[in-house]
Amino acid sequence: MTKPELYNFLLNNVFSLTQNHLVFFKKHNIIDIYNEIFSDDDILLTSFEKAKKIYDYCFGIKYCVICGSDSIFCGWVKNGRGGYKKTCCLECQRKLQSKLKLGENNPACKSNRDKNKELWAAANKKNSIATKNNILSGKWTPCVTNSWANSRIKIRIEECDYSFRSTWEALFWILNQDLMYELTRISYIDEKNINRTYITDFTDVDKKIIYEIKPKSMKIEKRNRIKENAAIQWCVQNGYTYQNITEDWLSIHSNELIHNKLVQNEPKLLLSIQRLINENKINS
Repeated sequence: MTKPELYNFLLNNVFSLTQNHLVFFKKHNIIDIYNEIFSDDDILLTSFEKAKKIYDYCFGIKYCVICGSDSIFCGWVKNGRGGYKKTCCLECQRKLQSKLKLGENNPACKSNRDKNKELWAAANKKNSIATKNNILSGKWTPCVTNSWANSRIKIRIEECDYSFRSTWEALFWILNQDLMYELTRISYIDEKNINRTYITDFTDVDKKIIYEIKPKSMKIEKRNRIKENAAIQWCVQNGYTYQNITEDWLSIHSNELIHNKLVQNEPKLLLSIQRLINENKINS
């Protein structure tokens, strides 16, 4: 039997070998190799010491790469890793770590920093593409609590929480609870020629209507006009209708909303609808 064959045998039986390996060696007809490795006194050695002696026979003793002393033996493991460490002690291990970080291997080295920047840029680009694809496919939706909107809100109905990115969205949903929130995803190119995903506010699957909740003042913004045009084009292609819900809709339904129990139980919603009512009084 060759040394690699002995290695494979030990590897396959590392957890089944007893303290006296002679029984297993006889079964595999390698008693001569056993006698070559062990002396009569080895029967008193621990399994770890025997494992070291077998490893040394197969691969030779390893020495510390720093000081040349005997390295620390780690033992055998089933996946083939193990053997000796590169160093003999903690002090030599620290010296080796310092040595490995000299010159271009040092993280602070300029060439290494430039290389890391390239790696980070490539990783970020890959993650960005994966994130966009997951958003577009509906596998992932940005968390409501990560929204830039300060008016995000949560409504509790029968032990269930419903989160929205704005009080206006919540008010609209209270009177239209059969609609699906942030269901439809539309790919579009923004003003900087970057491919993005537009997550519409509400979708009526049965009537095929897309609803976008937004103040009239924000509709004139270039970014929002691009999104709206993309949504209208998507609706035409898919047989849907696109509708904007502005403060006008909320004002029309303000009396119904202000007497709704869900609105009355949530101070932010109540304040929002009262503010709309007051603004309408001033404008009228």
